[in-house]
Amino acid sequence: MMGECWDFAPHAGAILTSLLHGLTDPEKLIRLSAIKGLMHAFPIAETPLSHLLDDILSDEPKVRLAAIEQIIKILPNILVSSSGLGADSLAPPGKQPGPVTEDFMDYAGRWVAWTRDRQRVLAVADSFTDVLKQAQAAGEPDPYIKKAPGVSPAAVPKALALLEGESPNILDDIHELFPDPEAWLDAPNSWLGGDKPRDLIGTEREWEVRYLLRGIQNGITT
Repeated sequence: MMGECWDFAPHAGAILTSLLHGLTDPEKLIRLSAIKGLMHAFPIAETPLSHLLDDILSDEPKVRLAAIEQIIKILPNILVSSSGLGADSLAPPGKQPGPVTEDFMDYAGRWVAWTRDRQRVLAVADSFTDVLKQAQAAGEPDPYIKKAPGVSPAAVPKALALLEGESPNILDDIHELFPDPEAWLDAPNSWLGGDKPRDLIGTEREWEVRYLLRGIQNGITT
């Protein structure tokens, strides 16, 4: 595995820097592409990053800056968690801390924060950002955080607020915008990760098509 990664290593820093820089771009569609790129690069971080989407796409610079600060905190923790380098693997031999024996089923699909020695649960929340804030508020500056297996009932996507002039039926807007709407719907779109717009309509990813339409209408992309 390390051999396969070696050829890509020189590009990793530049790619990550470019994605993070994209989060600060004044164009909303570029910020959307940047955070989607981070989700693609770090699938394990998709849930906590998705909770920051609205803030990254906000028109308020202060809101966007706060979201970027959270992302900068999230990514290192995600890297440590996914690599398996937790407190137990870093402890001296013979002094491995034992994780608390909680029933993870009680926390299905939720993020759980322990003290760094994993002796006590500090917080449980539906997003990485929230559980990190709660753990730090409880006095643990560097908590051990892990997502419990399963799906949380509270993990439902937030509805996308429609702008003035937009139809609740996105197909109406597509037919109004494009001379050949059917061709556009069935063509793989790079802004949608290569997916066809038609395949995303009616799914939890329909909002991506909606943002793309807004970008086209505003002349940001074609």
